[in-house]
Order: sequence, then structure tokens, then C-alpha cells
Amino acid sequence: DYWGTIDFMADPADAISADEQDIFVALLNSGTGTPLVAASFGGAGAQVLKDMDVDPERNIILIGTFEKSIDFGCPGGPLTNTGSSPQHFVAKLKVSGI
Repeated sequence: DYWGTIDFMADPADAISADEQDIFVALLNSGTGTPLVAASFGGAGAQVLKDMDVDPERNIILIGTFEKSIDFGCPGGPLTNTGSSPQHFVAKLKVSGI
């Protein structure tokens, strides 16, 4: 999770949190620590990553909560929450090209 900016994103626009607390995912080179792939996800309110895993095909599974919205860039738009309690999400991110 992060607030404000992070400095290792390929596109600087992706490195600025949308509102409050956003989440990011980065796959790092095990030898150098440099990012191979990085992405951030946010929206209105706070987004909190609770757990993550990598499946056998190297897809990333994210589990967390969001207060008002979270945008994974999927068709159908962001997930929204009109209630007062944070909602849970599970997302599977397909990783390709590495």
C-alpha cells in the first residue's frame, strides 16, 4: 500500500495515488531487484492489500478491501461501494511477456 507517489513505475502518472491509500504490485528481478512489471490500483477512499499469491502460471492473486472504489482497468469499470463498511475484493492479474 502507498500514499502519495512511488518512484519505480514506468509511467509516472501510474505512480500517484488516486485519493487516499492505493495498492501496488511489482515483480522484481531476483538478482538485481529492479522491477520487471509494476502496476498500481486505486480509486476514491482507501484500498488495502491484505494478501497476495502467485499461481503456477505466474498470475498474481490479490485479496484486500476498498472503501469507495477500486479500479483494476477492467471492462465494466471500477468496483464501487455505496455502504459505510469496506468491501472485499479478489483480483487475478494476468502477467505476460516476462
